[in-house]
Amino acid sequence: MHELSIAQNIVEILHDQMKIHNLSKIESVGLRVGVLRSVEIESLSFSFNVLTAGSPLEGARLEVEEVPIKGRCMECGQQVTLSNWLDDCPLCGGPRVEIISGKELDIVAIEGE
Repeated sequence: MHELSIAQNIVEILHDQMKIHNLSKIESVGLRVGVLRSVEIESLSFSFNVLTAGSPLEGARLEVEEVPIKGRCMECGQQVTLSNWLDDCPLCGGPRVEIISGKELDIVAIEGE
């Protein structure tokens, strides 16, 4: 269950940001998580809530945007959405598709006071 270690890293980053920006409370955290990261969002949220209980982060909401797998076909040059990283281009059938999104795991926003 790598969601627990991801949640631990998020909590550490948030504590650091609280110190840097003199925040006493975090209200929400925006995340972008690529499908290729195989993160179970419910497990991540559960782990985050367990880790933040009794801390200044308690009650903070995780707002997760799941990022689909997108690629650029090396044959036709078009950007396409894929269901699997091994898929051929759905437009021309080309076998070489460069993955351009779906690997993200980023904190993109922190709201606090």
